[in-house]
Parts: sequence; C-alpha cells; structure tokens
Amino acid sequence: MRYDLYCKGKYLYSIFLRLKRMDKNFEISLLLDTYGDLLTEHQCKMLKMHFDEDLSLGELSEIFEISRQGVRDALVRGEQQLRQYEETLHVLVKEQKLHRLLSEIMTMVQDDTPKDEILEHLAQINNIAEDTDGI
Repeated sequence: MRYDLYCKGKYLYSIFLRLKRMDKNFEISLLLDTYGDLLTEHQCKMLKMHFDEDLSLGELSEIFEISRQGVRDALVRGEQQLRQYEETLHVLVKEQKLHRLLSEIMTMVQDDTPKDEILEHLAQINNIAEDTDGI
C-alpha cells in the first residue's frame, strides 16, 4: 500500500514537472514570436529550434558546431534577453489583455449586454492602447 502511494506520488510529480516545462516552453515561444526580431539571427534560430522544434542540446551542438555548454549558455542568454524585453516593453501582456477584453466584448454583444458595460470595456482597450509606459 505504501509503495503504491509512493509510486503514484512520484508519477504525479513527474507529470507536474513535464507540465511546468511545457508551460515554460510555451512562454518562450510566445516571447520569441513577439521579440524574436530583436535577437541576433543566430540566437533566434537556436531558440526556435530548441523550444519550437524540441531539439536537444546535443542536436543543437552538432548543428551549430559548438559545445553543449555553449548551446546551453546561448539559450540561457537568449531567454534572459526575451524576458528583459517583455519586462521593459510589456507588449505580450498588453496583447493578452486586449485579446481578453475583445473576447469579452464579443460575448457581451451577443448577449445584448447594456451599452454602458460595453463602453467601459472599450475604454479599457483605449487605455491599454494609449499606455506608452516603457515604450
């Protein structure tokens, strides 16, 4: 009985770790789509191959003819740059807010929500569009 619980716990933890990694990979892919052009061509290509195409450090080291440690260092630097761009510019966060608000407005229009509530959402969109904080 105890062994079964241990195995189930270990299995659930492994699933948690995989989901956490998938979440990170998805985040980096979104950041790459948004800020990839700000990276060097070499950095962008390496990050896309690792996070979008799921190539390993070993495979990337063969392709780019550098050590696995060199690949790892380049990936870490690229991730840091992408996160720094988002921290400074907030483009991805603003885009996600806009998509959420537009989706809510579409639902409100279909549900015949009062005009004042829809205008409130539109004002929020306008505030996001006018916000130049960090840009």
